[in-house]
Amino acid sequence: PFLVGLPFALAALAASDTPAEGAGPRGLLTIGILMVLLSVPMALRPDLRYVREAQAVLPSLAATALTAAPATEHPFTLLVASDDSAINLDTFLLAQQLDLKRFARLRIETVVYDEAMGRSLAEILARITAADAVVMLKAPISKSPEWTNRHATTIREHLKSLGANRDENASPHLEIYRLNHGDING
Repeated sequence: PFLVGLPFALAALAASDTPAEGAGPRGLLTIGILMVLLSVPMALRPDLRYVREAQAVLPSLAATALTAAPATEHPFTLLVASDDSAINLDTFLLAQQLDLKRFARLRIETVVYDEAMGRSLAEILARITAADAVVMLKAPISKSPEWTNRHATTIREHLKSLGANRDENASPHLEIYRLNHGDING
């Protein structure tokens, strides 16, 4: 935190009209307050527990992607079908980026925003049918807008009708559905 505020403090000293030794107590107090204020955001650490949870789910999907189709085939598509401020598309993309070499064959997308982009429920379900795996929240973790999980029940019913293999024990907050596409993906 000190190192973040130091360049700003030095810049403030350099920008003053008086020499540094003439800055006086008022200037030093101002610089001190500035350094403390710039350091406050650095005192808190980001909560990465949900990113780690997503990271824990990705290895089995990556293993499936490697054995499902040769490297020349399409990538293994994981769709995030429900959304929350804690676990969403960005959570999975960050988990993928933390070990990109290992998870390079995964293409991670979402259907949560499809309706807002003008896609119908039929188009959303078609995207889910074409996916290799679908991840959904078991239940919202935090208060989410209604539209982010509006079709969760319909999507679950659709996945069940497709005969998707459901793994609800993969993580505390997530259900993973694997779709069997026959010759394409094992």
